[in-house]
Amino acid sequence: MSVEKLTVLIVDDSAQLRTRLNAILHEISCIAPVLNAGNYQEACSVLENTGIHLAVLDIGLPDRSGIELLKFINQQYPATKVIIVSNYANYDYRKVCLLAGAVRFFDKSHEFDQLAGAIEQLCKELLTTND
Repeated sequence: MSVEKLTVLIVDDSAQLRTRLNAILHEISCIAPVLNAGNYQEACSVLENTGIHLAVLDIGLPDRSGIELLKFINQQYPATKVIIVSNYANYDYRKVCLLAGAVRFFDKSHEFDQLAGAIEQLCKELLTTND
């Protein structure tokens, strides 16, 4: 079954950042719908009830680590791609996330402007794969 648009889940405890990411993602034509979760448990509920193609995760969540969520997604939903967007952008966090299965890692402070282009490219790759 081919997919025309990707379902994206944003997981971040900052409502302001979720709003900003929603605005960015709504401008990308290959994405719809965009779902939101503010913590690990909400994200698990969305994942259980919805087929998510791409998850955009923060590391610092209030109830559990985004790295734990990344590992959970990779184990339970291996077709779901994960991008990490975090203020915890040192080399060790980046390395841990990429080794745990994240397809990309972005520093919220210095690389946020690169996120839309990377997601558009990932959309093209995923939609081509699904054809």
